[in-house]
Amino acid sequence: MKIKYFGHSCFYIEDEIKILIDPFILDTQKLICPIDVVSDIILVSHDHRDHLGDTIDIAKTNGSKVVAIAELAAEISKFGISVISGNVGGTVEYQGVKITFVKADHSCNKGVAVGFVIHLNDNVIYFAGDTSVFLDMKIIKDLYNPNIALLPIGGVYTMDPKQAIYALKLLEPKIVIPMHYNTFENLTGKPKDLEVLIKKENLQITQITLNLGQEINL
Repeated sequence: MKIKYFGHSCFYIEDEIKILIDPFILDTQKLICPIDVVSDIILVSHDHRDHLGDTIDIAKTNGSKVVAIAELAAEISKFGISVISGNVGGTVEYQGVKITFVKADHSCNKGVAVGFVIHLNDNVIYFAGDTSVFLDMKIIKDLYNPNIALLPIGGVYTMDPKQAIYALKLLEPKIVIPMHYNTFENLTGKPKDLEVLIKKENLQITQITLNLGQEINL
């Protein structure tokens, strides 16, 4: 499985299918991703500009399906885009890959903000979306047992490194990849802060911090 980081909360996962998540990539001015990045499906956690981002243009160019909460999916479908809608607690399937909608503690305009649990062959990935820490993360652990967690750490709009450590204690993944930091000046949480806290708490979790455009194989 390959995971590529396009910055902010945007990831590209290539395994059984090609998955693009929260593609706020053309507006960051830190990394320009071609509009024709090939993806089978695009997961959108909520409709804030820095997450819905470039979904419409990319989906039109690629013919990608968009997976989103029901109300947001209905809006996106108005652009002639094929959507797969769901709601919190529900699981949808595309070409054998199951995607579960889970709670996120955050605001939005259409529907509710969500995270996703992505069930792949040898990995279960929890993409938290924009959220604070919440105790139901223990339910995500118990039900789905994700081995990889993609967690926001920037603060202000999401949890910071201190809250992310609490989340990691609830989730107990093998790997954490930080996201949603350093895009805007007020997002002051840093990956190095999370590293320090993981060591201090003696958590048996590997942190992988990806640079913009960096790809890893897991």
